[in-house]
Amino acid sequence: MLGPWDCSYRALLKTRECVLAIPGADLLAKTVAIGNCSGAEVDKFAEYKLTPCLAAKVKAPLIGEALKNLECKLIKKLNINGGELFVLQGVAAWHNPARREQRTFHAKGDGTFFIDGRQVNLRSKMTRWQDCI
Repeated sequence: MLGPWDCSYRALLKTRECVLAIPGADLLAKTVAIGNCSGAEVDKFAEYKLTPCLAAKVKAPLIGEALKNLECKLIKKLNINGGELFVLQGVAAWHNPARREQRTFHAKGDGTFFIDGRQVNLRSKMTRWQDCI
């Protein structure tokens, strides 16, 4: 989720490109922690011991620990029912077959997640978004 309050939102509008990193299931708790802070206040690569890697077609870095990275360019920003929808075009994709953990996780949107069909509840860890769940 992005909005005008968010550092990533402003960066996407300014640069018109981004990297969507897809972490493995072993990085679920770290991913939630990363989402609870702002890149305007914290160097997330340093704080969470992530490795920035050079992307091929965008300036934003890939995340070395991610299972997959998608380099994207912003095509359009649409206003829909009072919200905004970003339309991105994937321009390069990366997969890390050397990662031991190849499973992904999926957010239900309420602080719970599925890993290969198993629900994991981290609502108590979602400190930044408690009023949204």
